[in-house]
Amino acid sequence: MLPSKQNHVTGIFRPAIIAWVGVATVVTFELSVWFLRSSEPERWEDEPRLNLSLPSAAMPVSLINAESSEDQQIVYRFQEAPERLEGGAEQLAFTEGLCGSFIPGGELTNQSPLIDLFYFEYAPGNSRFIHDVYGHAPEVCMRSMGATLKRAHPDRFAEVESHKIPVRVLEFATPQSNSPLWVFKLTWVPEDAPYQPDGVETSLRKEKIQAGLLANPRPPARVILVGARNYPDEPSAWKAFSDLIVTNLSIGLAGS
Repeated sequence: MLPSKQNHVTGIFRPAIIAWVGVATVVTFELSVWFLRSSEPERWEDEPRLNLSLPSAAMPVSLINAESSEDQQIVYRFQEAPERLEGGAEQLAFTEGLCGSFIPGGELTNQSPLIDLFYFEYAPGNSRFIHDVYGHAPEVCMRSMGATLKRAHPDRFAEVESHKIPVRVLEFATPQSNSPLWVFKLTWVPEDAPYQPDGVETSLRKEKIQAGLLANPRPPARVILVGARNYPDEPSAWKAFSDLIVTNLSIGLAGS
């Protein structure tokens, strides 16, 4: 029996119909994702954010002198370095940023205890949220600068207005100095965000999978990366980080 004319026509157009159905499905999905992304700023509008506000006045830090077992007070001033921030902007898509060093008073030497700070704010809906916030491990960045990871110390917690935020603690050796370089990384997202940093470096693949399953939410975020040089031990470096930076963190509606 010869095929009918109707079946013949349907057979000809079937591949085109399947293709158009596929295109329509993709377009519908992309529009849905676009709608969800465009609503991100409004979704997080009333969500408090972590904010850093450094005072213009000098900031004292009391450290234990290992030789005398007495407190040693060091007075720091923050010196901004916008040119270093411009270098970070080439690789990161942050909304607002701050970069600089905490310089101790008195005569500076190659043994002076210094704190370098990078602070990044990510507004809700940022298209590079996953890659920037979860995709830059200090181990990788420091290795490219010639540093060697000596030890990943147990996580610390920064307490900000009753909120406990995990902080990664890493110890590096550098060819420029015999003293360890202590690196602290704090990552903050809202408490009701669908994925949370747990202090330990997360897998970028895992975060991407989570983002895809959850329609790619992009809440506001903060990343603080600190390098502490010429401190005798981890408790001293942490004390300086806490006194100079953690004490100047707050949680409120201001900021990106």
